[in-house]
Amino acid sequence: MPTDIAQLNAAELLRLYRRRELSPVEVTRDAPARIERFQPRVNAFILIDADRALAAARASEARWAKG
Repeated sequence: MPTDIAQLNAAELLRLYRRRELSPVEVTRDAPARIERFQPRVNAFILIDADRALAAARASEARWAKG
């Protein structure tokens, strides 16, 4: 698995979710950190609702856990 989650494509994410090697919560936690790192150079975001995104990721993770 690449060390940079952002480099994974959708098929790779699905494979890792199915194998329980990565979770939607981990991917979602990575995104704000990446945005924060690049935002000063890119200036692409006005609003980041990390709490809402994390809540959605937790719901997704629960669905994955149920199969």
